[in-house]
Amino acid sequence: TATNSGGWKNCARRTWCNNVFFAALPSAWQSMVKIVNKKSGTGGGSSSGTEITADKIFLAAEIEIFGSAIRSVDGEGTQYQYYKNATANRYKMPKWGSSYVSNAHWGRSPHSEYANAFCIVYSDGNAGADIASIADGVAPCLCI
Repeated sequence: TATNSGGWKNCARRTWCNNVFFAALPSAWQSMVKIVNKKSGTGGGSSSGTEITADKIFLAAEIEIFGSAIRSVDGEGTQYQYYKNATANRYKMPKWGSSYVSNAHWGRSPHSEYANAFCIVYSDGNAGADIASIADGVAPCLCI
């Protein structure tokens, strides 16, 4: 649906990540995946507040990728060293076209002003947002 009400905690992408995607991993990998607590905005256009979910597979928060809360709420975590070391790491998805190195892909952060959008990484690697019902890519994360 075109809403971020309920945030990451209640969105269909979270259900897909933790069930469908996780189940598609080889059983040897499944046994290595650790459940982690992730902080995310509550959605619904809320400009503050986070909630914690326990996830096996998750999408990165805006701050975990870019190092700041641009369109999301404060408090969703800190920037991963992976993204700190090389900005180019945001581009490591399959080539999308001659002008772009990847397709746009979802993060778990609900937009802090709009009740219908989540944060994304644009195809040019910059921070953005898209309406929740749009078909963008995913870059699932996990901890072992």
